[in-house]
Amino acid sequence: MAEERTKLSFEQTPIEKPGVRHRLRQLEKATVLHARNFIVRRFTNLKEVRRTALLWVFVAGFLVIAGWSQIVAGAAFYSHIGPVPGGVYIEGSVGKIDTLNPIFASNPAERTASHLLFPGLVSIDEKGSLVGDLAESWSNSDDGKTYTFILRPEVQWSDGKPITASDVTFTVRALQNTATRSPYAATWQHIQVEAPNERTVTFRLPAPFAPFVNALTIGILPQHVLSSIPLAQLRGASFNLDPTTSSGPFAFRGLTNERPGMRAINDVYLVKNENYVRGVPKLDRLTLRIYKDNDALVTAMREREIVAASDIPGDQLAQFARDGGLKITELEPFSGVYAFLKQSNAILADANVRRALLLATDRPAITKNVHGASLLEGPLVSGQPGAGAGLVQASFNLQQADALLAQAGWVKDASGKRLKNGEPLRLSIVGLASSGYASTVQAMQKTWSELGIEVESRLVRQEEFQTNIIGPHAYDVLVYELALGRDSDVYPYWHSSQAVAPRLNLSEYRSVISDEALEAGRTRINPALREAKYRTFVEQWLKDVPAIALYRPHSYYVQLAKTEAVKAGPIGELIDRFANVQYWTADIGRLQNTE
Repeated sequence: MAEERTKLSFEQTPIEKPGVRHRLRQLEKATVLHARNFIVRRFTNLKEVRRTALLWVFVAGFLVIAGWSQIVAGAAFYSHIGPVPGGVYIEGSVGKIDTLNPIFASNPAERTASHLLFPGLVSIDEKGSLVGDLAESWSNSDDGKTYTFILRPEVQWSDGKPITASDVTFTVRALQNTATRSPYAATWQHIQVEAPNERTVTFRLPAPFAPFVNALTIGILPQHVLSSIPLAQLRGASFNLDPTTSSGPFAFRGLTNERPGMRAINDVYLVKNENYVRGVPKLDRLTLRIYKDNDALVTAMREREIVAASDIPGDQLAQFARDGGLKITELEPFSGVYAFLKQSNAILADANVRRALLLATDRPAITKNVHGASLLEGPLVSGQPGAGAGLVQASFNLQQADALLAQAGWVKDASGKRLKNGEPLRLSIVGLASSGYASTVQAMQKTWSELGIEVESRLVRQEEFQTNIIGPHAYDVLVYELALGRDSDVYPYWHSSQAVAPRLNLSEYRSVISDEALEAGRTRINPALREAKYRTFVEQWLKDVPAIALYRPHSYYVQLAKTEAVKAGPIGELIDRFANVQYWTADIGRLQNTE
């Protein structure tokens, strides 16, 4: 019954009260009349004035657009598009994190993380110059044996305690103590350190040492946190992987190790340090994501698992070049790739054999096959004092190489193999299984084999390289990169004293002339005298051929286009990319003009 009533027309609706139906009919007629007068007829009138109406619509639209344009123009005048503070920056690199303590950090990943947590007295700025970090100034005596540093008055640890000269003396004495087994101990032996007051540190050297200030980029440790730990136990302290007190641009918040299903080996979580003395970073957080190899790093960058990737090999760069969402920054570290010829090997002890191997190495062709590399001519790179114009290695010449080997007593048999006293000329070449070393090793093996040399090559993974190859010098010829730094002091790599522990002299090179030049070069304060000594060293090195200088590799930093971080140009070493880290940003947006 209810449904039937809802279907009744207005007129069929039963109304019991008299007169109501009549009034409703009048209301209906009035409504229809008003609709005709005020809607239908006026719509007809609108047609008659449509030109005027359209003109008013156009005027109104123009005023709206003009007003909006004025607002936009005003915004552009009072603001601009640029990098905005805040956000999270995730940088990927290759390596492994076993410590965050700066006096133990040895591989690039560890040094990167410890550098962001623990600055030194000085650091390298964007121009490659030494500037004060924890120290506000320093001076040295006329004889070059005494250096005095003054700490900034406002420096403090992340827990709010002041950084004092006692922290510096504690760090240096920990470095010097053999019980800590720091890889940097040799640099600090025989140096006296004193703290006359809370802000002053004095270093007394046994002899002048021109590059000494460069050593003070090493991070300073908090004495009030670590002094209760015996130095012999410091290497195993929990602080090394959980440094809750630091002083760098970022503070530690966590470390993760390899997890199932995750590509990364380690994640180091950092947050900005509000108390950093050189300025609070713009980023809220910075995460260092560590991968086991370059393939994993490249995949992570391609899939946007990270914001940036450090030290991408040139041969893997092509897949990023066409990606409009990325920008690629080319860096030129002061480093070089060498073929080290180990002179304790009886064959390589003969200088003529070493010279023959140099002549049998087509260095320009090798360099051409390494994306983004430039030819290297000696133990120093362009830009280092003493590298000098005109000091170059012998050019590729197989005929001369053949003659030198014959002169050294290595003659060919009927099959073309080189023999001496019935023994074959056999050498092994070892290189890293990454960074373009494969093509380099193959090229050397090919041309050396053409001379009748039996060449065995081997590529070793990064995680095994230091322990199984570098440490025991388990090679005849080693293809490896040296991080040289901006200073010309290459004493650790070529002085005869370094052929034994710590064995950084990878060629086990011994030369009285080179030793004297290297010793003099690091003790001369006058720049012109230093350059002359290093030129003498380079000349002798080229004559002795303890190694073959192959190429200077360039490094590529890939980052999202919206980020503002690494700048292009020459850098001492890759860690110097963080010279301006407090200004890095992860995004862009509109900023108000301040002038």
